[in-house]
Amino acid sequence: VWIKDISDCVTKSDSLYLGELTSLPHISDHLTVFPNPAGARLHIASATPAAVMMWNDLGQQLRSSPWNEVHDMPVDDLPRGSYWLQIFTSGSVDFRRVILQ
Repeated sequence: VWIKDISDCVTKSDSLYLGELTSLPHISDHLTVFPNPAGARLHIASATPAAVMMWNDLGQQLRSSPWNEVHDMPVDDLPRGSYWLQIFTSGSVDFRRVILQ
């Protein structure tokens, strides 16, 4: 495993210890995504500023939204189906599955 630390130093290791995963910051309680299922637009709001990326099930990035507290993401040009939102805040990452109809 190649590990890159906060100082951009890269180290190779045969193992990786993640410690207490429950101690990692999580934004689920402070994040709202609606409507779901969605039609023309998705509204994403977080208690802290967040950057948002949208991915399809093939792992292709379809959207990227800048860092702010409220996002209104147009999705009317995308085919119906399920997608993933990846939401980044200053100390955490969250994923949400959304359905477009």
